[in-house]
Amino acid sequence: MKQLEALKKRLPPGIDIRISSKNTITFRARFRRSGYPDLMKTFVDVKSAKGWLNEQQRNLDLGIYLPNALASKKTFAEANALMATK
Repeated sequence: MKQLEALKKRLPPGIDIRISSKNTITFRARFRRSGYPDLMKTFVDVKSAKGWLNEQQRNLDLGIYLPNALASKKTFAEANALMATK
C-alpha cells in the first residue's frame, strides 16, 4: 500500500492510478476546463495518459476544444439536416 501511495505522488496532475478487483492497474486521465464538463479516459500506461492530456491541452490552445457532452447534444436528425444543407 505504501508503494501505491508513493506512485500516486509521482504522477502528474490530472492522472490517477486505479486498481481493479482483479488487481489490474489502470491510469485515469482527467482534463478539466472551467465551465465545461470534465473529459476522462482510462489508459493501461502513464505514457498514453500523459499524451492524451497533452493532446487535449493542445486542442484547447488551437481553439478546437469541443467536449463530448456538447457534441452529443445534437440529435441525428439535426446532424442529418446540417449535412443536407452543405
